Amino acid sequence: MAIRYVSDLSRANWSSAVAGIVGVAVVVGILYLRPDFPYQNLATVLAAFYLVVWPMFVTIYLVWTHIVYVSQGPRRLDAAARREARSLRRWWIRLFGYGGAQSWALTGAFVAVGLTIVIAQDPAFREDLIFVVLGLLTVAASWALLVYSFALEYLRLALGSDEERHITLSIQDEPRFTDFLTLAILLSTMAATVSATIESRRAWTLVRVNVLFAFTFNSVIVAMMVSLLFGGLLS
Repeated sequence: MAIRYVSDLSRANWSSAVAGIVGVAVVVGILYLRPDFPYQNLATVLAAFYLVVWPMFVTIYLVWTHIVYVSQGPRRLDAAARREARSLRRWWIRLFGYGGAQSWALTGAFVAVGLTIVIAQDPAFREDLIFVVLGLLTVAASWALLVYSFALEYLRLALGSDEERHITLSIQDEPRFTDFLTLAILLSTMAATVSATIESRRAWTLVRVNVLFAFTFNSVIVAMMVSLLFGGLLS
């Protein structure tokens, strides 16, 4: 049975609200149960808040997105892709920085780098296994957000336009969301397009951006995360 469709922007907003409430509750619990925590330092408290909120937000948003799109049949999936493609062209959405996969990928990368540096530099974090694990979850969540964001972008590009053929998947039946997710995973890990044929310059541009973002994330951010987080914990 198909799940009721909710726009991408609404899913992101509701996921942020729920994650924010949970983050506040967790931080209050930390301050109550751990009197040695440096609660006088506002930056440290905010960092703890984001270490909880970001993985929670990404988890809620991606699980919701996956359930919504996997449950759609070919016709409903096509309609959803067209609706999202039109929505992203609105000026006020672009004004606030919501421009699709590139925006999500940049946001995830900045969050992963910023929080990793904070954990490595702050003794309250780098010597605490719980916060190190939260740092790992933050980086993993950012990578998953990158993959899903490009999967949605491939979906909108392939199904959201009748003017030009952009992407053809190597499958016999109608494409489903999981097919585009497979394409995004292959491009983000091996830079391989074995599951699809790229047929337009616009699609090739998106593939190029996907590969560059994924390469930077995999080779630079993950390596930095391992060095900083585990180096601080072992020291």
